[in-house]
Amino acid sequence: MLRFLQNLISSKQFTSFIFVGVIVNLINISLFHILTNSFALDHNFCVTILFFFGTSLSYYLNARFSFEANEYNANDLGRYFFVYSLALVIQNLIVYLGLILSVPGTLAYILSIGTTTATNFLLLRFYVFKER
Repeated sequence: MLRFLQNLISSKQFTSFIFVGVIVNLINISLFHILTNSFALDHNFCVTILFFFGTSLSYYLNARFSFEANEYNANDLGRYFFVYSLALVIQNLIVYLGLILSVPGTLAYILSIGTTTATNFLLLRFYVFKER
């Protein structure tokens, strides 16, 4: 099992997945900071809005570069949104708990991203893009 995880983590798919995730999350974190600080929007509202933006962008980029999908289809997109919907629930809980514990909102959001990265990759690899 340990060897399997080492091979998976050192794979091109994982490297591409992390790269796509970094790009998408840097965009999302920047937008989150602007929306919550400059426009005083609710933190969890922003997490939810950015979920849809980030998930759509990451589906396109991951399908193309990480999992080398030759086509985009509704089944993959539906499964992708299901996986990321689970992440959305976890992220909102972490941000909510972080704010209760007086963790700055942006830091709580960053922690929520880190929490869901590994599970998202495994679910995408073995559930969404399993045929590739």
